[in-house]
Amino acid sequence: MTTEDTNKADLATCDRAITELLDAILAHDAARAAAQPQGGPFKIKTFDSSKGLDRLEFEALTGDPVRYALREGLRRVGAEVYRLGGSTEAMRECLERLCEKDREHGGRRGSILDAAWNGIGEGSDRWWS
Repeated sequence: MTTEDTNKADLATCDRAITELLDAILAHDAARAAAQPQGGPFKIKTFDSSKGLDRLEFEALTGDPVRYALREGLRRVGAEVYRLGGSTEAMRECLERLCEKDREHGGRRGSILDAAWNGIGEGSDRWWS
């Protein structure tokens, strides 16, 4: 098996992993929304420079650890798509391919991936959401 064949197989494996993560995220988000009383709760977050971004990430992790873990999984698999494909173009192709498979939720899936992949890449070839 050539390196190119291995990369194609690994990219297909990434597609399956991303699909499973997105399915889990959509189910988790729907369950959380159904459990919330109508109209709330809403939190207004302001950036406190004394806390820094590390504090905001800690609050995201502890506030909903399942949500955080699922999105972190997307980030890690996205980094693999970048490594295997060699560019953010490979990531874009992956995003479009997976969003087309679920036309009903394609836009939501794309938004989730876009946010999870923010900053992946190197130099000027970086994913920015």
